[in-house]
Amino acid sequence: MEIKYLKSFADHPTLAGWTNKGLSVAQIQKLETQYLNGVQFPSSYREFLFIAGERTYIEADILDWDWMIEEAEERFEENNIPYFERPIWITDQVDACNQFGFIYLDENVEDPIIYNCRPGYVKLGDKLIEPRPQGKFSNYIRTCVERAKVIDDSLRKRKEQGLL
Repeated sequence: MEIKYLKSFADHPTLAGWTNKGLSVAQIQKLETQYLNGVQFPSSYREFLFIAGERTYIEADILDWDWMIEEAEERFEENNIPYFERPIWITDQVDACNQFGFIYLDENVEDPIIYNCRPGYVKLGDKLIEPRPQGKFSNYIRTCVERAKVIDDSLRKRKEQGLL
């Protein structure tokens, strides 16, 4: 697969003590068939899956997709919030899907905006949905790579100093 949006991510397969492990194109197509009725993910997200769809050093948890979908739906139900009317894809989660990242699947763009959704925190005054500060999915991943580089540098220095 040609990497157009996530070159920095592809160029840094191992950071912060973790190594990315991607999915094959066939595995990505299987996900698209299973969850999207054969519609393709946006290009930048397909690249992410290819580079690190099975395991990644990105700080947010990416767990079993069935689990994340079920948990997100439960958080909406628990908080009496109507679930999405537009098709979405959950990209990552924190806190048992009380907050999660997602992209809209109906925008027909290669590099969609990534959003935060916080159904577990609406009662505390948080907005339900807002775009992440990084905007596009590729910018979010680029920011995560930069954070992982800082962690990687810190780990390397601590090892050199005999602290690890």
